[in-house]
Amino acid sequence: MIDRQARNLPLDAHLHTDLSPDSDVPIDAYAEQAVERGIDEIAITDHVDFEPGTPAYAATTFGERECVVRTAAERWGPRGVAIRFGVELTYDRRFEADLREHVRRHPYDFVIGSVHVYRSSPYAGDRVAGFVAGRSLREVVAPYFDEAGGNEMGRQAAMLYSLAYAFMNIGAFAVVMMMMGVDHILMYER
Repeated sequence: MIDRQARNLPLDAHLHTDLSPDSDVPIDAYAEQAVERGIDEIAITDHVDFEPGTPAYAATTFGERECVVRTAAERWGPRGVAIRFGVELTYDRRFEADLREHVRRHPYDFVIGSVHVYRSSPYAGDRVAGFVAGRSLREVVAPYFDEAGGNEMGRQAAMLYSLAYAFMNIGAFAVVMMMMGVDHILMYER
């Protein structure tokens, strides 16, 4: 049997705890596994949604999430695990101003910007199918490159978006975006 569990990583930056609607794992379980596997740093990135009715809309408060993570960081730091406070924000253009304001107001160590598909999502299968019908991949992603403009960061963000688009047909995906001073760009695919 092959052991597929990650070991000796410098960082695992996409973990959801029991404060996220898609997980029932307590933060201490992740910290304990990090010690066992030689992972020096973890980032807790529970979901926050801005669309009423979606799973992580008002699931918990910023204060509760921050308290749980920062308290665990104090508990586990002496045992060799740095625990960072992060968030996974569901991106939807309709809430872009709210997303930016949320990131500006709150002191996160990591921010994951994700595109999740839900019933009213602009990325729901029927909406995407209509948009991409008869178009090449280049035609589909060109508007994102144009919108990003000519700067390098814009091109990188557009490239991440186009890669995410390519994964749309194989299930859920998340793209970490650079937003308002957050300087970590990662791509994670389940």
